[in-house]
Amino acid sequence: MDRSLRFDLEDVSSCRDEDEEKIEDALQVHQLEELCSKFSLHNPPPVPIKFGFGKNPVKWRRREPGLVNKEELRKMLSQVLPKGHKASSSRHADSLFAKLDTSCDGFVDWNELCTYVLLQLREKDLSDNAVAPPVHHSPKIKHLLHNRQESTTRILVAEAPLKYITVSKEGSVSVVDGKTLKLEKNTIMQNDISDANAPKRRFKQWVTDAAYLSNVRKFVLATTGRDLRFFDATSTSYNEEYAVYGLIDVPCCLHYETEIGKPSLPSTLMWGDDAGNIHLFTFLRPTNQLFDVVSRPGRGVTKLFFKDFNFHTSKFVSHRTIDAVHPEAVRRIAYISDSEYIVSSSSNPRSAVVVIDPHLKKKTYTFKLTKSIECFALSKVSNVLVTGGNDRIVRLWNPYVVSKPIAVLTGHAQAVLDVIVHDPLTLIFSYSRDAVVKVWDLREHICVQTINIHFTCVAYGRLPEHGPFPLRLHLGPPHDTLVVACNDYMAQIRLGRPPSASRYTRSSHSAPLAGARFNKQFNQVVSAAEDSSLAVWDVFTGRKLQFVRNTHGNEEVTSITTDSSGRRVATGARNGTVKIWSTQTAHQMHSLNRISDQEITGIVHLPTTRAFLTVGWSRRLTTYDDASVDTAQVSGHVWGYHNDDILAVSHSPPSLVATGSFDGEIVIWSLETEGLFARVRRPRPAGFGPPRTPSSRPASRRHRPQKSPLTPAYPAPVDALLFLQKRIQGRFRRYAATLVSTDSGLIYWWRIHGTPLLRGKHKSASSVKEVSLCLATDDENKYLISGDSAGYILIWNIENYLIDSTENKSKSPELYSSWLGHNRAVVSVDYAEIEDVGKFVVTASTDHLVGLWTLEGRAIGTFGQKGHWDLMKLKTWSNMEKEEENVSIAKEEERSEINELINPKNEEESVEEIKMHDTQEIKSASPLHPIETNNNEQDLLLPPRGSSMANYARSSTILGLRVERQLSKVTDDRATRRKTVESLNTSTAVRIGTVCCPYQALNTPSLVEADNTSLEYKLREISLATLKPASGGRKREGSRVSLHLPAIKGSRGPVLGRKSKTSISLT
Repeated sequence: MDRSLRFDLEDVSSCRDEDEEKIEDALQVHQLEELCSKFSLHNPPPVPIKFGFGKNPVKWRRREPGLVNKEELRKMLSQVLPKGHKASSSRHADSLFAKLDTSCDGFVDWNELCTYVLLQLREKDLSDNAVAPPVHHSPKIKHLLHNRQESTTRILVAEAPLKYITVSKEGSVSVVDGKTLKLEKNTIMQNDISDANAPKRRFKQWVTDAAYLSNVRKFVLATTGRDLRFFDATSTSYNEEYAVYGLIDVPCCLHYETEIGKPSLPSTLMWGDDAGNIHLFTFLRPTNQLFDVVSRPGRGVTKLFFKDFNFHTSKFVSHRTIDAVHPEAVRRIAYISDSEYIVSSSSNPRSAVVVIDPHLKKKTYTFKLTKSIECFALSKVSNVLVTGGNDRIVRLWNPYVVSKPIAVLTGHAQAVLDVIVHDPLTLIFSYSRDAVVKVWDLREHICVQTINIHFTCVAYGRLPEHGPFPLRLHLGPPHDTLVVACNDYMAQIRLGRPPSASRYTRSSHSAPLAGARFNKQFNQVVSAAEDSSLAVWDVFTGRKLQFVRNTHGNEEVTSITTDSSGRRVATGARNGTVKIWSTQTAHQMHSLNRISDQEITGIVHLPTTRAFLTVGWSRRLTTYDDASVDTAQVSGHVWGYHNDDILAVSHSPPSLVATGSFDGEIVIWSLETEGLFARVRRPRPAGFGPPRTPSSRPASRRHRPQKSPLTPAYPAPVDALLFLQKRIQGRFRRYAATLVSTDSGLIYWWRIHGTPLLRGKHKSASSVKEVSLCLATDDENKYLISGDSAGYILIWNIENYLIDSTENKSKSPELYSSWLGHNRAVVSVDYAEIEDVGKFVVTASTDHLVGLWTLEGRAIGTFGQKGHWDLMKLKTWSNMEKEEENVSIAKEEERSEINELINPKNEEESVEEIKMHDTQEIKSASPLHPIETNNNEQDLLLPPRGSSMANYARSSTILGLRVERQLSKVTDDRATRRKTVESLNTSTAVRIGTVCCPYQALNTPSLVEADNTSLEYKLREISLATLKPASGGRKREGSRVSLHLPAIKGSRGPVLGRKSKTSISLT
């Protein structure tokens, strides 16, 4: 059992029976109506604001009707809810009042209560019915060589077995296997099927559209030669059977309508022509034959002249025309079987979409748009018409309401070429000209997923060529697929859940996290992401309570914090804006006037003055007074400055603020005087340190591993600051380390009272190539929590660390636990202690996840996962540690680099070790080559995710002896190859990826200059782990070891490529 938990595992079922149902969940409709009437009839008595003395009368303030305080709300709820109900207790009523009183004035009204309940129900419904992204596999791309570099007009789907029939612009028909995408058959449409005595056509015919006749297993092509070509798909030959030529106008689009499951019933082939007319071919007995003339095998194509048809006496086919539906060519056509309406579209804005009755007996609906419509799709289940066009907007319409759309979906960067509706998943797929597919939720009108298809034909800066119908949806079996055509390529996208989908795979946000904070007043977690989204989560279940999109428009959110009351949250953006939100209703309360357009890197709340303090790339400290509730715009007071951009900030109530900048300077400010309290560390001189590049921005530093500074003598950019408030209030504050900072993979401990002094420092990250980006501690300052850029969370026991002046500053604190929590950088950690439950850690990462863990590293779950957990029931917790047992050997070899020294002998040795690790490979990466340690040094081998450092023991056979030997051999071979070819100029030898052409091989030097000094230096650099004893067995002290190197020719150095070798003996 975890030591941080405070409940018994055998008696967890009855621990939260009283808390299972909240008031907002228990209220029914009739009870809300009763509450509404009580609020409207509530006439509160006046409140005394000044008591009288002697002859001075008492002054009263009249309360506004409808405003109730905590006691009055408690009384109302007890009258509305049934007696004895679990949610009717005073504790639940007080908790609800605290959530509603966002202004902290002690009163709430009906609008606040109603808004809160509605938002809670909406988020609960969204969480229960959330749509997961449908695409989890990379698209399969096929190059259609037989298209002859012409675009694909239409892709048809033939079932049993699944095959794709692609039709190119010039009439090349290719049959592709639906599973393997292998070409099975290709045929070329004849260019001219008119009378042989007629003159030859001067131009080739183009295919305008194609349709699959599913009930008779045939497909038809429409061409610019004013003809229809019917092909047989029952055999593997795919021969052309009928050719109906001599149509009045050019058919532009086709649609075939038949009743599913009843193939013998009449079916209709519809097409729209270039004159704006709609034609209907009705096949009366399609399973027998389509036309009066029978097409016999071996006799070629049966040619039928359109004007020779006698539709009045025909027993197999009839024809009808709807004239002048559009003033221009018909672009698309579809049929609504339920209401028997035909839907067609054109490029004319006056008749963009027309919904017309084929019998012309019902009302006609005409949709008018300023810009033309390129495509549309119908959802017969949801009764929705979806349109897309050149304005890059997807619109949702009621097919019978033309005044305004139901919803407008924006997000495409280029014109929308095609849309399609997936009714079983209630999703919309839209495809734009830049080869981007967007998936939209049909009910919530939000973008669920964006898929960039990397076609080979798509060149940078140029838009690819597309046919008029690039999308095709196939609904199983074996699974639903979306097929996309681009130029002479096709892509198959598999839809549905991945094979290994579980309840723990959903992300918390759709973008990298900017931070997450624990709200201890309401046991909630507030998180913000770089896509300008804000979310509020319930800690006990992991359920999403509130969600806000576009909090700062299109700007990235870079910082987040909550106030001391837990009712408000402040977010800062990259453009310098700061906004205040309600954590319970997700409404914007204030917008703080920005002083510059520079990025906000930190926000802290000042509870004593009820204000927010912001820092950032403006290099200034700005205080915003947040005491006024009715003020929408709040002005700031600018004071204090740095010579470089401020990256970190921390507050110590009541009056101290610490800031750290890019030049390494750490300053402590006094809020009372708004002046300098102490300068903890001075900045580095100008010209030293890392260069100023866009990658040095705080948001960019989270996404890439950081290295130690090039000049360790000067400070590096400060990544995080943290005050130890309990120590500041204690009696040892004059001697204890009360400020913690981290940069370049080290944690520094500072004494701030008296003369600022560095009390100690130690390594903070899981590897020398990583840095700690965030710090947190508990209220008693017993634990120090950090997260690094590799995804590790480390917790130290600092209860007695650097308290008095006699403690050894070179000693590192005890590592309490450590685990791999995320796949990418951890940007935020926070300590969460819940009364009568336990102690936990909240983490946020750039892998889009917000996690909840115990202090021992056991995973509870990811906020936003499909299955909710119960914090009091361990069987509902995530089992993420089992997933880590399946890590590949390559991953384990990469993690083995984490094994390093954590306790240096002194400060100088710590700096020297960092220098050496930047230029040498750590030989202790393999468990077979541990680091030799003494009494003052110990190894740090971080365990897998979910493992406790306290219970984790190192073993020489963690992966098995055979695997470890293989890893050791691979490591040694790599080191040997690097030493052999380290003098080669890789920029000359390999200039294009990893391909070496003969020209590059000729430029590779065959001889390398090497003098005796450089050779001796290289021999000293070689680690003993790469040396092989001449006599075999383990190397002992004083034994002779043979090292085989390439033969040395005079003083010219080793000759590369020679087989002869020289043996050098070392003692």
